[in-house]
Amino acid sequence: MQDLSTAGESIEDVARRQNGYAVHLAKINESNPVISTENILNSDGVLLVPEGTRISHDQTQNILKHKLLKPIEEQVVLENIISNDKILQNITSLLNSYPDMGQIHERLNFQTVLKEILGKISLNHVLAQKITVLSKQITHEYEKSLLVAWFSALIAKEHNEENSFIEESFVAGLFHDIGFLHISRDIVTKKGRYTASEWRTVQCHVVIGQLLLKGVGSKYSNASEAILEHHERCDGSGYPVGKTDSNLDIMGQIIGISDSILAVRINRFENQKRNMKDLMPYLHMNSETHFRSVYDSVCSVLKQSELSQTQINACGTTADLVASLKHRGSKLKNAVKLLMKLFVISELEKNCSSCGSLFKVSEPVMSMITSSGIVLDEIFQWLDTLEDDLVTGDTLAELIEMELMQEELYWQLSRVCRIIDEFTASSQNICSPDNQQEYMNISAAIKEILSEGKAPRLNFKYQKETSSKE
Repeated sequence: MQDLSTAGESIEDVARRQNGYAVHLAKINESNPVISTENILNSDGVLLVPEGTRISHDQTQNILKHKLLKPIEEQVVLENIISNDKILQNITSLLNSYPDMGQIHERLNFQTVLKEILGKISLNHVLAQKITVLSKQITHEYEKSLLVAWFSALIAKEHNEENSFIEESFVAGLFHDIGFLHISRDIVTKKGRYTASEWRTVQCHVVIGQLLLKGVGSKYSNASEAILEHHERCDGSGYPVGKTDSNLDIMGQIIGISDSILAVRINRFENQKRNMKDLMPYLHMNSETHFRSVYDSVCSVLKQSELSQTQINACGTTADLVASLKHRGSKLKNAVKLLMKLFVISELEKNCSSCGSLFKVSEPVMSMITSSGIVLDEIFQWLDTLEDDLVTGDTLAELIEMELMQEELYWQLSRVCRIIDEFTASSQNICSPDNQQEYMNISAAIKEILSEGKAPRLNFKYQKETSSKE
């Protein structure tokens, strides 16, 4: 596997070195001609591909060996590009395939607004080329981008933003993950944990997306910044910079919460009969992560949707669910102790700014666990009284909500592990060897918690009514 990040490089440097897009173009060229519109030169002015040439696999391999004078996407044209009408058709098909999203769309009367947006936005040839390549090469990312664009525009409307802002939010959502086209496919499709260097490469997709939108001029300047910031969080736990709420813009927050919500809905809920309303526990756990006004707008959208939270017990029986909640709850108690150790080490390493950044990421997770109340002794005592299969109604709903909260906390803990591993492998890490070892021990202990705390799951396949793929 090619690892394209080097320790000590800035994320901007990493972003500028990604050249995976040429590989996608070569693949597209097999069925849809990709033609050079000018002589393609390397940085030394040496001709690599003459003007008017159809880009072949061999030419792509040659291009990959060189740094180009100009980005490849500015020097080629794709004969058949996706139209706005096709984008609208694809979104409509997706909303039909996810009935809960379709109900949100219908109840909030967003059909006309969506048509107006796609009737007004105009994508230049580079943007149209990129979204076409994404739709063919990484179809699942394309479909998710369509849904993020739709939901971001819907949130912006609910937030009472102007039409131009709503339209630009749609564009930002559409291209928020376009940077993945430039990253090595081996890294993008990797299963399992990333190395610290691979994770840094993944992070640079936001910079690539920002540079792409910047390249089309001031028309989408807000969208370009929103793409850069869509993984930033109000508490400073995001990337690429770790900005806090006072330094963030509203559009980036809208794209960020839309992206997060749909990632949970599509990736975590896909094999279960859960719907968008079941995201409420996730939203409550992350209420301080995004702007409060954006959080309120999302809650308002879900309320107006008239969806009902499901009572799906993914563990099977109530006894199994209660046993799982107690087991995972005890593991989360231990996780709090480990996160407290991070705080102690960070206090000792005041001269290491990276240590402070690490705590800035882990502290919100510790607060999520403790403020949720699900690790309180009273909760465990209550669960001890419920070990039978007769629990129904409101009590069952509470148990299922607890299970969803635990699921989110476990995901957050895996994120903390990843960031610790990235930190300990970084050349900017200047903490003492003893404390560095302690960080590694904490990461190992949390990974053990994650491994031992896996909950039993039934496989509820969420049946789509129609296919969204062509």
